[in-house]
Amino acid sequence: MHYSFKQLIIALISYCNSLAYAQRYINRLLCNYKHFIKAFIDNIVIFLDLFENYLKHLNIALNIFNRKGISISPTKSYISFFSVELLSFYINALSLFTIKEYTEAFRKIIFPRNLKDLEIYLSATSFL
Repeated sequence: MHYSFKQLIIALISYCNSLAYAQRYINRLLCNYKHFIKAFIDNIVIFLDLFENYLKHLNIALNIFNRKGISISPTKSYISFFSVELLSFYINALSLFTIKEYTEAFRKIIFPRNLKDLEIYLSATSFL
């Protein structure tokens, strides 16, 4: 019997490990620039104190993505904002705040009490 292996050139979004795959890929792609770029799956933050350095680092990041064929949505991009809402946080130059609605929703979650309910919860939240 003959077995053949194929390598996918795209990530399967509904595949259970696709988020972990995307995170590892982005981490490897940006590993040399972790002092000014942080990434959480498809959320990428480029930061620095001086605007001149920010432009240089933004150019580096955009060139990396361009070489790898990664597209960026202009409508989902924030460039040179003094404050942004990111990953359930409100971030400005001075501090980081949790967004009240997310905090309240998390407090109201009833966590599973048995294995079956835990499996349903984990599959619904893409952890299983």
